[in-house]
Amino acid sequence: MNEEPSVEAAWARITAWLRTHAPATAASLHPPAPARERALAEERTGVLWPEQLRTWFSLHDRWDRDAGAAVLPGWPGPMSLTRALDDRQLRLKIEQDVTADDEDAAEHRAEVAQQEAGQIAGAFLPAFIALDENQSGDALFVDCRRGPRHGCVTEWIDEAFDGAGPVWWSIAQMLSDVADHLEQQTPCRYWRPQVEDGAVRWELDDLWDSTSRCLARAEQ
Repeated sequence: MNEEPSVEAAWARITAWLRTHAPATAASLHPPAPARERALAEERTGVLWPEQLRTWFSLHDRWDRDAGAAVLPGWPGPMSLTRALDDRQLRLKIEQDVTADDEDAAEHRAEVAQQEAGQIAGAFLPAFIALDENQSGDALFVDCRRGPRHGCVTEWIDEAFDGAGPVWWSIAQMLSDVADHLEQQTPCRYWRPQVEDGAVRWELDDLWDSTSRCLARAEQ
């Protein structure tokens, strides 16, 4: 993989672009939760977070979705720290309820939890921390399992689960890629950035960006 920029540098590019071109979205950004709350949140999960995930939550604590906060392509607006933890607990409870009377499913879940990050799980694991979600129950999450791909970003899609594999190898790569497409006004995968009434949105586009760095799976 090519050397990637820092999360902070990529974030600065995105927020600078928003302030200039999508001020309504820029104004809806919430400041981060206190450092102590962020540390306690990680402790509550019992999972070792990648440094980039800690940095992600040190930079913001969500956007107001009603203001048009579709900063990440195809998603309505990044979660707050509290919402990310609540979402995780809900998904884990659903997973546990489903496997409660299914020994094979429970065994599979235990096995994939020990695999390296980036490997398809087919189950929502304690090591998954969501960044964004939509009304269909889909989520964009960070895989905190150990291994060379610790911290990769994957989509959880209803009925398909994480079956497509990682989309970005890291949060920094994701943000850098988004910044590129905002600045160049080009499609990120199949989403093209648009600005309406000062708010950024991503519209479906027929022009698939086959060279985008966001396609981590194309690098496998």
